Amino acid sequence: MGAPRRFTVAQVVEALNTSHGMVYLAARLLGCCPNTVYNYAERHAKVKEAIHTRQGERLDEAELALLKAVRSGEAWAVCFTLKCLGKKRGFIERPAYQPTQQDEPKPASIIDQIQAMDATILPPGQVPSSNGNGHAANGNGHHKMNGNGKAKKNGKAASKNGNGKA
Repeated sequence: MGAPRRFTVAQVVEALNTSHGMVYLAARLLGCCPNTVYNYAERHAKVKEAIHTRQGERLDEAELALLKAVRSGEAWAVCFTLKCLGKKRGFIERPAYQPTQQDEPKPASIIDQIQAMDATILPPGQVPSSNGNGHAANGNGHHKMNGNGKAKKNGKAASKNGNGKA
């Protein structure tokens, strides 16, 4: 293997200026790996400053492009600017409704939590039991729906005349 290639600080700075402070592109121009450029930046203030200066210039150019989009009324640019730069003036993104602890009372016990979960995971068409025996009941505890959607009373099909015949 050959000896590692040495660059002058001026060569590294020139490559960084040409690549607008982009280290990987500067390394490609120099024919070395990016770590070499980073190592030069650690050892030489001029190289570090070249990276910093060129990156700052790119950021300024991006801000100018954003400003141009804001001035032309681009909604995305206005929104982005308010979300990022407008925070100091109170422009922050948050949900329209934020529940508080007062809005959502917490169940008092683990039993209450389990019952609350059971109420949300019942199969479609099934209503929660009101009498605790596992049978779905209406307000008076006597009626439930059979499989075909007809009401049953005490195990018998309910009739209009109340005699138990359908």
